[in-house]
Amino acid sequence: MPDCVRAWSNDLPVIVRSPRATRPWQHVLEPLSGYLWLGARMLSDPSLDGEAFNFGPGDQQDKTVADLLESMAGRWPGADWEIAAADQAGREAALLKLSCDKALHRLDWRAVLQFPETVSLTIDWYRTWHERDADLHQFTTDQIEHYTRLARSAGLAWATP
Repeated sequence: MPDCVRAWSNDLPVIVRSPRATRPWQHVLEPLSGYLWLGARMLSDPSLDGEAFNFGPGDQQDKTVADLLESMAGRWPGADWEIAAADQAGREAALLKLSCDKALHRLDWRAVLQFPETVSLTIDWYRTWHERDADLHQFTTDQIEHYTRLARSAGLAWATP
């Protein structure tokens, strides 16, 4: 994502190594909500101390790099990319995956956002940062409040008062 923003901010194509690689894309607020919820739960449940948890998206977020680029390009005018030459591509895993079952079962935590929301929140934030046409602090606060409202409407335990 940062490579795309750097390139597109300078009206350049981003160089992509593995457009068919599949990744579990998520917005930064997803794992942050998990870490904060874990911390809050640790205050009342000492058995969680020292436990390791993964906080990641559901299976519906598993998309290829090309899927991500197409979605991002729809929100960043002039976005373009090129596939790296074979000698520059390097080796990457075709699929990365996290198991978040423990977070679901022990903490009642799950991700909130669907793929289109993940992309729009991320790209809208980066465009606001790049274009410097809005108060970034307020924009970020508004996105956090939006995310929290979505979590509350989904009935997630960490978001209910």
